[in-house]
Amino acid sequence: MRPAQPLKVWTATILGQPYSMKNRRQIIVDKTTGKRRSIKSKEALAYAETFNLQMQFYRLPPDDLILGPVRVTIRIWYKSESPDLDEALILDLLQGTVYKNDNKVVEKHVFKECPPDKTNPRAEITVEELPPRER
Repeated sequence: MRPAQPLKVWTATILGQPYSMKNRRQIIVDKTTGKRRSIKSKEALAYAETFNLQMQFYRLPPDDLILGPVRVTIRIWYKSESPDLDEALILDLLQGTVYKNDNKVVEKHVFKECPPDKTNPRAEITVEELPPRER
């Protein structure tokens, strides 16, 4: 069986080092309820801001967002070899700018590129729309 051919293909290179959503969460206490909750770290929030600024040049118009299943390929160049490979923040940030919902990601290919790039950390991202799966 041959792999499905993509219908739409979107690509972008986003500059900056993505941060892990797992290892970089902060626990805060909600001042109104007193309950503890987890939020993104300052580094992850800063990366999200940088990502969103760059997406001004790449985002799809709302009527062109990919609605169906997608294949995502991400190649990440970190500043060093230390960070864990974690694409979750990138997938979340693509939601509403390339595809409608990240629950439509049915196939992922994620690579931590070596050697690291101290001067130009980045993520090269490809999103491919796939035909609907037959049941």
